[in-house]
Amino acid sequence: MKALDRSTVEALIAYSEQAELDNLTGELVRLSPEAMAELKALVWLGRDEESARHWDALVIEARFQLDDQTLRVIAGTPGLGTFLREGLTRLEAAGRI
Repeated sequence: MKALDRSTVEALIAYSEQAELDNLTGELVRLSPEAMAELKALVWLGRDEESARHWDALVIEARFQLDDQTLRVIAGTPGLGTFLREGLTRLEAAGRI
């Protein structure tokens, strides 16, 4: 991850798991478009069992799909914390972070 730092992801995991929607949304609105694309890719990586070898392609696809609904969709994703945690685990296992 280049634009999205681990501490932000960990905060998002905590807010999601504690159902703190205001704090979760507050973190999300501060993300740059590149960081939002990485976050979206990280959700996909954790949710869809994508390979971390395809991380760069996932980020490119996520960047292409960013729109004005992305924040709402990510904030409302059931199991968001689990997906983010699993995505981080896969990136770490692949030596990507």
